[in-house]
Amino acid sequence: MELKIFKNKQGQALYFMQSVRKPGKKNPTKEKVEFLGYLHDLEKEYEDPVAHFKELARDLSPGQNTRESNRSIAVNLQERYDLGGIPFSREKKDNPYIDNAHYFGHHPLSVIYHKLGIDQFLNNRRSKWGIKANMDMIFKLLVFGRIIAPDSKLATWRMRDRFMLGNSAFTDDDVYRSFPFLSEYSSDLLSHLHRQVKRTWGRDTSLLFYDVTNFYFEIDGPDRDRVVIDEWGEETVVAGLRKRGVSKEGRRLPIVQMGLFMDREGLPVTYGMFPGNTNDGSTFLPMARYAKEEFELDKVIYVADKGVTGGTNICNILAQRQGYIISRSIKMVDEPTQGWVFDPHGYEQTRGEVSARDLAEEQALGALLDGEDVLGGGVPAGARVTVPTFRIKWRKEVTERRTAVDEQERKVKVEVNTIQIAFWSRKYAVKARIDRQAALERAQRSGKVFDTHGANKYFRADAYDPDSGELYKDIEFIKALDEDAIARDERHDGYYLLETNVVGIDGNEKPWKGTARFRTYDQLFELNRTVTAHDIVDMYRGLWEIEESFKITKSILATRPMFVRMPHSIEAHLLTCFVSLLLLRILEVKELRGTIPHEQIVDSLRRAQLVHVGSNIYMSTFCDRVLERIGIATGIDMTRKYFSKQDARSLNNLTKQVGQ
Repeated sequence: MELKIFKNKQGQALYFMQSVRKPGKKNPTKEKVEFLGYLHDLEKEYEDPVAHFKELARDLSPGQNTRESNRSIAVNLQERYDLGGIPFSREKKDNPYIDNAHYFGHHPLSVIYHKLGIDQFLNNRRSKWGIKANMDMIFKLLVFGRIIAPDSKLATWRMRDRFMLGNSAFTDDDVYRSFPFLSEYSSDLLSHLHRQVKRTWGRDTSLLFYDVTNFYFEIDGPDRDRVVIDEWGEETVVAGLRKRGVSKEGRRLPIVQMGLFMDREGLPVTYGMFPGNTNDGSTFLPMARYAKEEFELDKVIYVADKGVTGGTNICNILAQRQGYIISRSIKMVDEPTQGWVFDPHGYEQTRGEVSARDLAEEQALGALLDGEDVLGGGVPAGARVTVPTFRIKWRKEVTERRTAVDEQERKVKVEVNTIQIAFWSRKYAVKARIDRQAALERAQRSGKVFDTHGANKYFRADAYDPDSGELYKDIEFIKALDEDAIARDERHDGYYLLETNVVGIDGNEKPWKGTARFRTYDQLFELNRTVTAHDIVDMYRGLWEIEESFKITKSILATRPMFVRMPHSIEAHLLTCFVSLLLLRILEVKELRGTIPHEQIVDSLRRAQLVHVGSNIYMSTFCDRVLERIGIATGIDMTRKYFSKQDARSLNNLTKQVGQ
């Protein structure tokens, strides 16, 4: 294998050439094996592309791997690190240090990154902005850093050499200057990612889950609204982005709202950013319209929680001739509906066996359900107890006409035909009882009388005279358990109420083509298959996957708190977090077929490192079955123990080749 350079109108093209002996010819001929790129592009990634690929060509030559596979290392056990004699200084941000460790776990993610064509997308648009820095390299650093070692943008830039991504000759200012570029093309990139996921792995968008979360900023006050005057003198109020709102974490800090769509398999589809004081329900309609237009979606069933999809949003879904499945708060519906939910008549009940030991442990933690016998100690090992595990019933309701607004901003009236499904799950009832009991115990220990937050709502502030026990002007307050309040909430444990317009085929209907259709005569969304109440519940349960995605972004990817302040910087930050989440979910769901949970995937990827041990040799410091399976799935050998310096640097090119 050797490197050859050919000149053409576009520049100097680098190729790998190989000698091939063809039948009937005396002398071998040289043929092009691989196009490596143009020199002017490769110089942005490598300090000396010609020297780099010449050395790589030698490694790929026949017999070279055999010579390289056996190499001895001389080690001086008395050798010390040389820090240059510079003393430690409190004032210096970067004191001298030597770090021989390099990240290795991002290479499987790099394969998916290149399968998604993100590098080509960024490179094709970088020239329009006249950006000199390698935008693809910067974005890789931000995305891989968010997964492998989440930190601030500055801290991620400082450890750029540990990723061995190639030419990292860009400054921290280049990183911050990339934010307007990423913000400008964020919408285009989301559309590109959707098309690539659909083409490469397949994507089912017939079911879209939607939820809203928010991220806080550790700043003193919210952003102020600005008045912008255009060229005609018209004034427009531009709302600030970081506003105080209802924080999901109970913080009294400015927040930014983010809406997220997820497909049937739990892969993120797109997101939207809104001011922190935006109501959750107000984010759904613009997000649904955006997703439908940008991704050309039709025949979609939207699944959302009770706080997102209100009456107006439902009417707009019907006006667009789509389907919906939403949950309703049983505490907020009218009394007739509550009576129907709690009426035991009409429920289809499923029974199952529970370990007597597990049942006793649940009861000891406060999960004593109606109709279940109290079990004490001394339960025989292996004993099984039969208990109700699931109940479900449904009905069709015709509700009043409501006013909505369609896509042309015209007011329309629709008659909402609703399928209501009530179900009870023992698993969720047990969890609710145990969580409430634990919260009560914590509230009891707090000693705060006039505090109604959380479980404190179950306590009354009773006043008494310490001497006579009667009301008096000199009184003390004690916390008294409100048994009635607890009983009212316990009644709802395990119960859920869903509303939908999704139905299945009727046996009396004529056969029709397609997977779904909207019936204009009764506003129901009909699937071309049988649909039961259990099917609707199964569809809704996928919504809990999006909550798991939010947990990943907030905990594993450390999305908050945010330390950027400009709108385009916040957009760029959320974009990198979204792409990081997408890479992880594709690796978990598509490449590994859901066989390894994301927590184990991230833990193993973060522990995978290469350490320089001398003589241009690197050693992998960690390997487990998770990395082995990740390597098999992505085509990157994660079980290899030793690498030459050239091999380690060539891993980036390998991920590009595997990802093509």
